[in-house]
Amino acid sequence: MNSNGIGFILCLVFLAIAAVWTDPQKPWTYLDPHGIFVVFAGTAVIAVVAVPWHDLRGFFTMVRSITKKHRDDDVEIIETMVKIAEAARLSFDSIKDYRDKAKDPFLGDAIDILMQGFDEAAIGKILRRRLEVQKERENSDAKMFKSLGKYPPATGLIGTVMGMITLLGTLGQEGAGERIGPAMSVALAATLFGVIVANMIILPVADNLMFRTQKSIARREMIIEGILLVKQKATPSMVREILFSHVSPTKRQQAKAGKAGAGTRAA
Repeated sequence: MNSNGIGFILCLVFLAIAAVWTDPQKPWTYLDPHGIFVVFAGTAVIAVVAVPWHDLRGFFTMVRSITKKHRDDDVEIIETMVKIAEAARLSFDSIKDYRDKAKDPFLGDAIDILMQGFDEAAIGKILRRRLEVQKERENSDAKMFKSLGKYPPATGLIGTVMGMITLLGTLGQEGAGERIGPAMSVALAATLFGVIVANMIILPVADNLMFRTQKSIARREMIIEGILLVKQKATPSMVREILFSHVSPTKRQQAKAGKAGAGTRAA
C-alpha cells in the first residue's frame, strides 16, 4: 500500500475522531442508514445514467489502482536506454533482447517501432501520436471522477429535503416538538455523507489520476527522446546526460553516486 492508500485510512480515522469529539455520548448518530442509502444508491443510479457502462465498470479498479505503490523507475529506464544506445552502435538487431525485458509497456512499443526501420521523423510521429491517445484516455478517466464528484452533494441534499418534508408533515401533531431535533439530525446526515463522499473520495481520486497522468506523460516523453537519440546513433554518454535532464537534480546525483560506488566496488 502506498501513501494514497494510507491517506484513505487517515480520512476514516479523522472522521471517527471528529464524530467522537463532536458527540462523545452518541458518536454512532452519524451512521444514519437513510443518509447512507440516499447518497450511495442515488449517486450510483445517477452514474449509470451519466457515464457509459464500459467506462463506469472500471470505477473501483481505478480507485484501487491509486492505493498501489507507484514505481518510480525513471533512472532505471535511462540506464536501459543507455544500454540500448551501446548495442545500437554495434548492430540494431542486438536491441531486440531489450524488447522482452522492458517493464514499461510504452518503452517496449518504442523499441518495436525502432526495430522496424522507420526514419527518425516517422518514429517521432508514431510515438507522439500514441502518447496523445494515451493521454486522452487517462484524462477521460480523471474527468469521469470529476463529473461524478458533483452528484453525492446533490443526492445528500435530496435526502435532507426528504427528511425536512417528513418533519414538516408532523408539525401540529401531538409530541411534534420533541421529534424536531432527532428528525433534523437524520435529515442533515444525508448532506454530511454527500459532502464526505464527494470531497474525501471521488474528487481526491480524480486529482490523483490527473497527477499520475502528468507523471506518466513526462516519462513517455523521456522515452521518445531516448529512442530518437538511439536512432541518431548518439553516444551512450550523450544519451545518459540528455535523459538525466528529465529527472530531478536529487535523483541525478543519487544515480551518479550509485554508479560511482558500483565502479569503485568493481575496481
